[in-house]
Amino acid sequence: LYSSAASDVYKRQTLAGSEVLTNKTIGSTGLTFSGAATDVTTATGEDFTVTANGAGIINLNDSVTTGALTISGAVTDITTGSGESLVIVANGAGTVDIQDATTVDSLTTDTGGVSIAAGQSYTGAGAVTLSSTTNGLTLDSGNNNLTIAATDTALSATGVATLTLAPNVSIT
Repeated sequence: LYSSAASDVYKRQTLAGSEVLTNKTIGSTGLTFSGAATDVTTATGEDFTVTANGAGIINLNDSVTTGALTISGAVTDITTGSGESLVIVANGAGTVDIQDATTVDSLTTDTGGVSIAAGQSYTGAGAVTLSSTTNGLTLDSGNNNLTIAATDTALSATGVATLTLAPNVSIT
């Protein structure tokens, strides 16, 4: 709406074609885009920045599709709500590849177990416990040769009631 000073008659104006809106505020009803293949885009070579003012948050309520997502900052956290899970899925036969040092408080797999690639090692800082709470624990080297480092001079088996060895095996 605009007012003509000469007549004080309010007239409705509509945007047609390409218009530049500078420093405008969208009211409480929000903003809806309809019919455009690309709803929001920037000029060539410019970043697209969305910032919540003050303590506000940026809330994406539906599925978000991206070719690549980069999250950066001095401290970068992805935090879920209380009791919610963060699920990262590589659909199809893809993998989730974590390339930097990672701290995991607890790791549970639902299928397939945990694999360590050939030529890699598992190292614990301090004592490392490998255990099974529901089934037997199997150590399988894949080549019938289970090696204990030469610097380890004792093998303890506390609480072992039975030790079964293959025929012609001796312990010295």
